[in-house]
Amino acid sequence: MTVGFTAGIALLIFASQITALIGEHLVGGEAGAFALKLAAIATGLATATPAAMAIGALTIAVIFLVRHFRPQWPSFLIAVLVASLVGVADALPVDTVASKFGALPHMLPAPRFPVFSLARVLALLPDAAAFALLGGIESLLSAVVADAMSGSHRRSNVELVAQGAANIASSRSAASA
Repeated sequence: MTVGFTAGIALLIFASQITALIGEHLVGGEAGAFALKLAAIATGLATATPAAMAIGALTIAVIFLVRHFRPQWPSFLIAVLVASLVGVADALPVDTVASKFGALPHMLPAPRFPVFSLARVLALLPDAAAFALLGGIESLLSAVVADAMSGSHRRSNVELVAQGAANIASSRSAASA
């Protein structure tokens, strides 16, 4: 069960990130069922950007090379730095955080209470329940693996309560995002 759950999550993450890796621009199909997402990716392959594919291939190559020759070095960080430098130095037409999501804020937002309404709570409840369930399952699976490796036993209830408290304390309303 653990392997299947983790493999399913890996497939979902792969499907959600492959468009960024190859510079594909989808019209619809970014969210939704897995099969619909794969169909949208397949039909949108014509929009893939050669520069983004080159940066993606370079990033993967750097990760493998660093892991092979210097396994103690942070291969992912080095790959991101190399890809960023190549993208900026060659002024490649690839998506950036700013082009995709807008400019980053220059300061932290002021703390404030979110606007509560029954309609908003009901609209957010299914997604919140799904996140809570998946987060709890993943956390408990990680605890099971850690217990097996260390020979100790963690208290599952404490783990879930602490995770819930941390999520509540660190949340902010969608309106302030």
